[in-house]
Amino acid sequence: IAALLKSIELNHVSEEHIDFYIIDDGISNKNKGKIEKSVSTNTITINWFEKKSIIPSGMSIPVDKSAFPLTTYLRLFAPYALPKDVERLIYLDVDTVVMKDISLLWNTDLKGATIGAVLDVGKTVDCAWGGIPNYKELGLLPTTKYFNAGIMLIDVVKWVEQDISKKVIDTLRTYAEHVVLVDQYGLNVVFANKWLELDPRWN
Repeated sequence: IAALLKSIELNHVSEEHIDFYIIDDGISNKNKGKIEKSVSTNTITINWFEKKSIIPSGMSIPVDKSAFPLTTYLRLFAPYALPKDVERLIYLDVDTVVMKDISLLWNTDLKGATIGAVLDVGKTVDCAWGGIPNYKELGLLPTTKYFNAGIMLIDVVKWVEQDISKKVIDTLRTYAEHVVLVDQYGLNVVFANKWLELDPRWN
């Protein structure tokens, strides 16, 4: 987290202040303090979410046998946890380092799409080790593009209006035997052919 925050700070040259929201899956107060001291408060404000507190009432996470931690699913609920006046967000996996001004991504025109994302290394839904194994059943062409859910630009208003979190969770339950890479599968099913492809350099 500290490396991600510092990389954003060092490459941020425009004037926007950055509100950074961290999903806390058990970080000690000592390490929280270190993380907060690692960046300038003039540039970045850090906010903490306790992991289970951001799941909206009435929603639950499917139980699966993968090795992925609970926090992998929690990006699905981030739009609900933010202040009501927030209209868009950038989601970044914790193992990301940002090498350009994050404002370039923030100010990207979504052109009416609910999310912008970057093509995954597997590229298409027919990827043998990832992708969407049941793409034929879902009526998708094998060449349907497949994105990396670790970097997303999200229209928060549209996400909530379209009830995306519930749709993804329902997809994971309905097609449980086909799920690969947990919620990334669900997001790619729900947004198949309905996402804006970002510059691949963001991946």
